Amino acid sequence: MPLSVCIGLYEAAIDSRQTGIDWANFCREECAIYTSRNPIQIGGFDANGSPIFVEIDETKYFHHKYHRGHWHEGHWVFGGTERTSRRCFMIEVQDRRAQTLEPLIE
Repeated sequence: MPLSVCIGLYEAAIDSRQTGIDWANFCREECAIYTSRNPIQIGGFDANGSPIFVEIDETKYFHHKYHRGHWHEGHWVFGGTERTSRRCFMIEVQDRRAQTLEPLIE
């Protein structure tokens, strides 16, 4: 369990590990619903006409329980963050090919 979840469980005086896991999953699902309903466009130009720089990257998420057992394929995620405001986006993509990522970058 991530340290932030453990600290949150301690501060909330939750004794049940399963309750903490359920709460973390609920929060993750609510964030996913919010971001899908409220998409934002980042980058572009600020009020002074200066470009807003966006740092982009991709990563692959997968779950390998206890570092053994069956291998799971995983999911590619592409995202970007504005340097100054720290506004960001993340989106699951099928692959890292240019024809997949270029429309998202633009």
